[in-house]
Amino acid sequence: MDEANAKQAVRLPSWSVWYGQHTAHFWAMPVTHDLAAAQHIESRTAAQLEQRAWEIERCFRARPVRPRRVRPDSRVRRRGTAEA
Repeated sequence: MDEANAKQAVRLPSWSVWYGQHTAHFWAMPVTHDLAAAQHIESRTAAQLEQRAWEIERCFRARPVRPRRVRPDSRVRRRGTAEA
């Protein structure tokens, strides 16, 4: 990994970043669970790639997290229930 890619990786810890020698573009793929649904991104410059990655992160992290439904424990009696 060259110095430019190393710097980019430090600024984007949730992404695997590389430079394509044949395409002459920068590429990134999400590596964290919360961004798993995001697709890989590609840009001509490192600055554009970083901007797109931050935009995607803001979108994914702005979604409200649905709270898990807690099933009542059958061993705990509810108030007001008659005992057998």
